[in-house]
Amino acid sequence: MLAVAIAVGTWALRGPAYRAASDGLPGDGLRVRLAVEPFEVGDSVPADWSSTGFADSLAVQLSLIRGIHAAPRLPDAQYVLHGHVTMKDARLILATRLAREGARDTVWTATFWRSATSSHSVLTDLAQAVAEAVFNESVREPFTQKREKP
Repeated sequence: MLAVAIAVGTWALRGPAYRAASDGLPGDGLRVRLAVEPFEVGDSVPADWSSTGFADSLAVQLSLIRGIHAAPRLPDAQYVLHGHVTMKDARLILATRLAREGARDTVWTATFWRSATSSHSVLTDLAQAVAEAVFNESVREPFTQKREKP
């Protein structure tokens, strides 16, 4: 009886977003839908740098992580990743911001400084950081939601 009470309590604490994302199979976990917007590009960035190509590549990297479905302009996304790219002293500066879809609040920000020739490493580093932020926020959500008073 105690095991059933613990299981029901755990299920209730996980919240509706978690339960809706799971299809009930053993080993299922959190599933997150993430829209990756093309990054805004500053004047100092070389003309051959493609914000759309970078967003597409980042979405592919993120989708390789179990539990994340990422794509540009994902209509039913839970989160949206925005970014801005500039260049200073031959270094790329990528400023990123993760927000809940339809909400004005930012749940995570980060800035990455890389040499202009290391775009692959910044993709991997950014994908890992965004995945960590999305999973942390998704797990935290049931505990921070405002509950209706009886």
